[in-house]
Amino acid sequence: MSLKSLVKKSVDTAFAKAGDLATIVIFNKKSVAGYDFTEQSVSVSNDGTVVAKGILLKKTKQAPTQTTNSTAANFLFRTTDVGDISEYSNAVIGGVTYKFEPTAEINDYVTVLSFVREN
Repeated sequence: MSLKSLVKKSVDTAFAKAGDLATIVIFNKKSVAGYDFTEQSVSVSNDGTVVAKGILLKKTKQAPTQTTNSTAANFLFRTTDVGDISEYSNAVIGGVTYKFEPTAEINDYVTVLSFVREN
């Protein structure tokens, strides 16, 4: 067994044993519905969903002195479960819609995504 196969199998085992540590996250796929040449903007529509289990790594709430009262969260996913994150417009976690932060850590095994609650 190669080292790559061993690591992949270990990641799969870890997610299978995560149990109630894992949270269901619904990713909303996006598709371009059109382009407005006068406004120079793309209109995006949702084109289905992808459901994945993620493990919450960190959750923070911005200080009340900020202009928005927002919650940020970092989640760990199996890369095979989420695929290309540029295909998604947002994610729903526990009935709350979150948008993606531009930072993501992606490798062949796991993906760490940062979310901020949409107001």
